[in-house]
Amino acid sequence: MHEIFISYSSKDKALAERVCEKLEKNNLHVWIAPRDVPAGSNFAQSIVEAINTSQVFILLWTGNANKSKHILNEINQAFDRGIDIIPFRLEEIEPSSALQYYIGRTQWLDAFQSPWEQHLDKLIKQIINLIGIENLEQLQEKEKSMKEHFENPFTFGNPIRNPERFIGRKEEIRQVTNRLLSSARESTSIVGERRIGKTSLLKYLTDPEIAASFGLKNDEFCLVYIDFQGLNDITPQRFWQRVLRLMARKMQNPERKEQFKRLSKEEYIDFFDLEDLFMEIGDDGIHVVLLMDEFEYVTQNPNFDSDFFGGLRSLAIHYNLSLVPATRRELVELCHSEEIKGSPFFNIFATVILKPFTPAETDLLITQYASSTDMQFSDEEIRFMKSFGGGYPFFMQMIGHYMTSAKKKGLKGEALFSCARSDFAQQAEPHFSYLWSHASESEKITLVTIFALQAEKEKTPARLIDIGTISKIYPRAPKDISSLIKRGSLVDVNDEMFLFSESYKEWIGLELSAAPGEEETEASVEAWVKTQKDKELAGSKTILTKTKKKYWPIVGKVFKEFSAEVIGSITVNLLKGMI
Repeated sequence: MHEIFISYSSKDKALAERVCEKLEKNNLHVWIAPRDVPAGSNFAQSIVEAINTSQVFILLWTGNANKSKHILNEINQAFDRGIDIIPFRLEEIEPSSALQYYIGRTQWLDAFQSPWEQHLDKLIKQIINLIGIENLEQLQEKEKSMKEHFENPFTFGNPIRNPERFIGRKEEIRQVTNRLLSSARESTSIVGERRIGKTSLLKYLTDPEIAASFGLKNDEFCLVYIDFQGLNDITPQRFWQRVLRLMARKMQNPERKEQFKRLSKEEYIDFFDLEDLFMEIGDDGIHVVLLMDEFEYVTQNPNFDSDFFGGLRSLAIHYNLSLVPATRRELVELCHSEEIKGSPFFNIFATVILKPFTPAETDLLITQYASSTDMQFSDEEIRFMKSFGGGYPFFMQMIGHYMTSAKKKGLKGEALFSCARSDFAQQAEPHFSYLWSHASESEKITLVTIFALQAEKEKTPARLIDIGTISKIYPRAPKDISSLIKRGSLVDVNDEMFLFSESYKEWIGLELSAAPGEEETEASVEAWVKTQKDKELAGSKTILTKTKKKYWPIVGKVFKEFSAEVIGSITVNLLKGMI
């Protein structure tokens, strides 16, 4: 969180960086472009949000600044928001007539006498007075106190390891455990998009007390978690060595523990040795469950042939072994060859899809985590968090984290939302990019169709975004919708389809739009439209000029179905970077 926004002409970039460095060395938090503009975000929108969440606006006033239209826009934003403005005059000049309007009655801090750096201490003192801190030591002590006495309950980036912090998934857990407790001890495949909570679920199930609460008693079940992420060069030999070592750690019988260790050290592990081992474990009354995270690193690895999968299937069917693999897509879609795809190995699983949290689970996450602090969220703040997190556990934790941090700093109202929105957008950008890049071309068309329909619905609330409406624009959409809902990119709200997050909708708008100065000419668009031999594309020319050329086929296909009024509205929003 920053207190200070530095406004400067791009021609004075070196000066601005030296001022920023001096302020930050004195423990003041500065926002400066382009350094602090989140990757992939809209530049103008980032500037506005940074100004809105600042306490002090510093104008590096030079002859270059006097002529800059961008600085006028920035100072106007600060002026309208009632933010304290410090004109730091680096040249002995008078303000332009436009600038005079904003700083005419503001005390200037002259710094044009050489060396200008000697005036920075005065600037720092004035900033400290404005933000209500008596001295720098007090600022440092305040920061230290906040870090020592406050722990943000919302965390993201790592899986949930403490069972008390695990939220929801009761129905999914019931399906997995019911199959494990059946007479056949059946296997289950867990499928979910990245960051949907697969690892947290597997680790939750391996906790001894939690497992026992679901009927998986420690003296009957040996639950082993193994993560294959990043193991691109793993072989069947290394697979079993790793599994056997982990099983040895879980075994309570000392003799059996040593037996596992010995076999794991063999240069070659024979399948018959594995059969004998699992048979003996069965005689002990123990059933082994392998919870295998990122199992696609095995199914997509050419080192694992049909013999390996056939052997693993045999152990799971005939002996006391159950498998619970977790993957990003269904197992049969993640095979390195058609031969493996046809293996009967994949027939032993029932599939459990992890989708975004239900509204009840989302509410529980917010209230339970917030209750661990003295912080409360208003109904408006909760609606804001849900609109950005979209029920996606990872994104809900992320927006919760930034809302909590902003509230802890005393921000309220629009300043609170703007700060959280900006921080969230910066962190979520690579994850949104991942979701988009892993969508097929057809799925991207469906996403853009729903994006456009949501924009239209903002102007015409009665507009339905149901499958029928979407199909009229893009007939292949129903198949894509089913897959996108499974993966969490779309949500079904009373039979209407929406992008799962307001922030993801904004990101798609930014992804589609061409950056200022990179737009194609109308002549270029006209030439492309002629090559498509589709007369209906003519109505999309305006928006195509503002769209990245690589997305013309998608945008043209979708927006030719919309009215000129809707296209015009969306084009304006693309220009503003505010969709």
